[in-house]
Amino acid sequence: MAESTRPVRELAARVDALGESFGGALCLDFANSVEPRGDTAADGAGTPRLRQDFNDGYDLVAWGLRQQLYGNEQAERLWRLAGDRRRADPVLRRTRVLSDLTYRIFGALADGRRPDASDLGELQQAYGEAVRTGTMSITPTGPAFDWPEPDLRIVPRAAAVSAFDTLRAVGSSKIKICPGAGRDGIPCGWLFIDSTKNGSRRWCSMSDCGNASKSRRQNDRRRTRRSDHRFT
Repeated sequence: MAESTRPVRELAARVDALGESFGGALCLDFANSVEPRGDTAADGAGTPRLRQDFNDGYDLVAWGLRQQLYGNEQAERLWRLAGDRRRADPVLRRTRVLSDLTYRIFGALADGRRPDASDLGELQQAYGEAVRTGTMSITPTGPAFDWPEPDLRIVPRAAAVSAFDTLRAVGSSKIKICPGAGRDGIPCGWLFIDSTKNGSRRWCSMSDCGNASKSRRQNDRRRTRRSDHRFT
């Protein structure tokens, strides 16, 4: 059903609420749109999740602006389109499906497994549609695609192109999954590119999952010392 468009002043607040990106590629940030992410991409029904980036069409617009897929003027045009749920809801559902399959593909690579052929087939179709509808330009880093017309499908299209480019350019050994504890018994599971020279990066964010793990280890050591002291 259609609804009146929400005030555009909400756009900045939604962008700020998204926080930092840690994936190192747009497609990985797209796959990390759920927090915590571990074990959620196979069957999300009833799975407790702390945060979902894509809750409505307005979230799509904010996410694209946060990732610099377009500027403020284009974002305001898209914001008006997001108020029409008949147009926005199908794109939202497709976006979530593509986010999940992107996570499964790169998660498999991070685990040393071969991605599922059906997931690769869906990504290939999404990539083909994105390239077919986009405008190609040549940049200092190579070819790039843009979608200048206001269309809520810009986010999933850009994510599909990024996934293809990342699969081609980044070795699977550089794709990693954050082992942080996450929430509600679900591991963090966020994906990231380890660009360190010695492949030593372990966490999506040292200031978040890394420090939380360090704090837990310190607490465990304190408990062990107290226990040892009590029984000696």
